[in-house]
Amino acid sequence: QLSNIEAEINLLKRRIAQLEDEVKRIKQENQRMLSELQRARTDLDQETLNRIDYQNQVQTLLEEIDFSRRVHDNEIKDLQTLASRDTTPENREFFKNELASAIRDIREEYDQVNNVHRNDMESWYRLKVQEIQTQSARQSMEQGYAKEEVKRLRTQLADLRGKLADLESRNSLLEKQIQELNYQLEDDQRSYEAALNDRDSQIRKMREECQALMVELQMLLDTKQTLDAEIAIYRKMLEGEENRAGLKQLVEQVVKTHA
Repeated sequence: QLSNIEAEINLLKRRIAQLEDEVKRIKQENQRMLSELQRARTDLDQETLNRIDYQNQVQTLLEEIDFSRRVHDNEIKDLQTLASRDTTPENREFFKNELASAIRDIREEYDQVNNVHRNDMESWYRLKVQEIQTQSARQSMEQGYAKEEVKRLRTQLADLRGKLADLESRNSLLEKQIQELNYQLEDDQRSYEAALNDRDSQIRKMREECQALMVELQMLLDTKQTLDAEIAIYRKMLEGEENRAGLKQLVEQVVKTHA
């Protein structure tokens, strides 16, 4: 069980390291997108300045065109004055038609130039605004996704850290129980060895006592055999010397003494 928990702890540690790397990568990506967004805003500011500059240029052109129109109007008035001085009806009609044609040409040219500049400016401005809005929307969406991903990874990381803390607590408890069991085993081993040594000591003592008893028994047996031999000798002597009362009494006294 302890090895399984340690393996699970190592697996969780590797998973946490991977998640931390992923969070770091997403943060870097988020920072990159923020930099791009800032760059886009800078570009937008620059494009705004460019638009203002173009508007100023258009305004300058319009003013130049208006100035040219006024100059042409003055020239036309001068021509009209000159034409009015001509007394010939044909000449006055000719000048009148020429002036009308010149006025139409000038006005058409002015309107054409004005429309071209206005359309170009409006098209350019709409295109730039659309590009900035599209880029900003895409970066905002990517940034939102990155934030959600970081939030999800942080939640997962916190959950894994909680599981890791629980497993480490269980692992610590098991290690403590194992240590206590080792202490108990050592105590039991010492008690067993003490009891075994005591038993061996008692056995040695009993063997020594048995050995002493056997020695003493052997001495008694030897003494008994000696006495039996002496008694047999004395009996034979008694049987052969029945008339010797004194010897018989002596033998009987010896027998009684050793009995």
